[in-house]
Amino acid sequence: MKLINADDFGYSEADSVVINQLINNNIIQTTTIMVNAPYFYNSLKIIDFDKNKVGLHLCLTEFKPLSDSIKNNKKFVINGHFYNNPNLRGIKGFFYLSKKDKNDLQKEIESQMLLFRKYFPTSNFLDSHHHIHTCFGILQIVVKLAKKYNFKRLRISKNIDSSNFLKNIYKTLINTYIRSNFPYSFKYFADSSNNSLKICYNLKDNIEIMVHPFKDECGVIKDKLTGTNINEINF
Repeated sequence: MKLINADDFGYSEADSVVINQLINNNIIQTTTIMVNAPYFYNSLKIIDFDKNKVGLHLCLTEFKPLSDSIKNNKKFVINGHFYNNPNLRGIKGFFYLSKKDKNDLQKEIESQMLLFRKYFPTSNFLDSHHHIHTCFGILQIVVKLAKKYNFKRLRISKNIDSSNFLKNIYKTLINTYIRSNFPYSFKYFADSSNNSLKICYNLKDNIEIMVHPFKDECGVIKDKLTGTNINEINF
């Protein structure tokens, strides 16, 4: 199976409308929604496709948290909003988190899963904003709660077109852990950059491609992060 997923549904009206259009035109297959994003509730109204094509996009790096206890935790929240704390990344993130931090994270992640389940009771896949779930200390909490709320597929760490030896070791460990807990997770995961797509074209199956669609000033739908014309991604 080769699948293109659009992250950030619910981020804004423009993003959500474009993603809805791409799914209806069979250009992409799925999307993941941010339940704490400003446009979340409005985005629910524009979905006119199978809701099982919508997964959860956990967000612990932007927008306001849903739970109370994490709001005063400065490792995650400043001025009422999540921020992307670099200390959470890699192995050091495992040692950076205190017992209270993990409890705060668990309450927030569970709050996001519960809200998602309210509107998408049978959807079974999830990923996260800025890939925050691939930080091992957070990943353990996500895996535990994902099983509790009947998710069957969790996004792995990017393992296409990466040349950093130490990062690749870490990614291999993380991906082995994810796939051992969620066997339906994809074997390969990449963005839509030209180099990544060239590699993906030569792989037979079991690939997820991530895109962040937007419509440019000429009306062309591109990936915000790579500039790739999404209509031209063809498997």
